[in-house]
Amino acid sequence: MNIGCVQGSILGPRLFTLYMGKLMEAIKGEMVSYADDTYVVVNGDTIEQVRSKIKEISKEHIAFLKSLGMVVNKSKTELLVFGSKFEKYQFNIDGENVESSPTIKALGLTFQHDMKWDKHVTIVTSRVSPKLTLLKKIRKNMTKEQFLKVATAQIFSILYYAAPVWLNKTLTARLWTKLRSVHYRVLRAAKRLQEKKA
Repeated sequence: MNIGCVQGSILGPRLFTLYMGKLMEAIKGEMVSYADDTYVVVNGDTIEQVRSKIKEISKEHIAFLKSLGMVVNKSKTELLVFGSKFEKYQFNIDGENVESSPTIKALGLTFQHDMKWDKHVTIVTSRVSPKLTLLKKIRKNMTKEQFLKVATAQIFSILYYAAPVWLNKTLTARLWTKLRSVHYRVLRAAKRLQEKKA
């Protein structure tokens, strides 16, 4: 088999990784890739410079994939233009217009155009709140150690996922308060559990 990648096979992901390994050499741009998610970083002094680079890189990218019997899913193609003020831009990628959006989800993180983390923190805190509620309901059947193990796996792993990237001094006081609130709710629940057992 000299092109394509069989989906659902044991060999498929390995073949895909081999194919994608050459992509960095094929396109002229900074690239971040994990499994089948690929992100190309383009910069320029003006939006026209960025538009021109996107056109060139997308042409190289699509040609590379076509040579391997693969295609780009244009409906999943997203654009994020970093800047303090959000402006909607349209870019043409292989004959189809793609609009920039104020946020983009990449590898489990939600990036914002203004490089702030409000949306990301809101998403992770809202994801763990129902889990904490459920955990509190079943805690009477657990030891403190079991409770903390489950909390670490089901709450802290989500709350602090990829923390080295986003959890830093630039977070606003409001976001720190939001994170601390969930964190301390877990610790208070564990403390109450210990007091009941004593």
